[in-house]
Amino acid sequence: MADLRMFACLIFAFFCTGIVTVPVKHTHGVSGTDTYKIRVSISSGKVDPQWTLDGNTSNPDIKTLIKYITNVGHSMGHSETPKAFPDVSGYRGIEIDHMVDGKSQHVWVIPRCELIKLEYLLMNLTAGNDMSAEQKSHAYGVLTKCMNAKKLDGKASTNKTAETHAV
Repeated sequence: MADLRMFACLIFAFFCTGIVTVPVKHTHGVSGTDTYKIRVSISSGKVDPQWTLDGNTSNPDIKTLIKYITNVGHSMGHSETPKAFPDVSGYRGIEIDHMVDGKSQHVWVIPRCELIKLEYLLMNLTAGNDMSAEQKSHAYGVLTKCMNAKKLDGKASTNKTAETHAV
């Protein structure tokens, strides 16, 4: 559990210092009260955990996270049909519905392990009691495995490049 807390602090530090940034490709001139409905898809036979973030929050960490969510969502582009969740058991990803005055503006789907840092931050900083400890533990386990696999893939491709240049 200590490793998980350290991981969370490290990611949050990168996020807040601006090391993790996503350029904005699209903005819109909608005015009103922004809210973000977050739904974590977990195929378990139970209702998916979901909660709403208030765009007018006074919490600076949540404000920064909302800005990041919006930038990521806009960089993903807009389409009538959002990406689909992978057909796997357990944690499948996160759906974000950006709403203004109760009307949906955009729906973004983040399939599991596509944006590991954002997935982790959303669940860790905003889920509160809307996700059970068991659900969080499962999702964090999946994200940790994905992160480790990506590290191994990076090392493998680096080793392959080194081998190619050594020949």
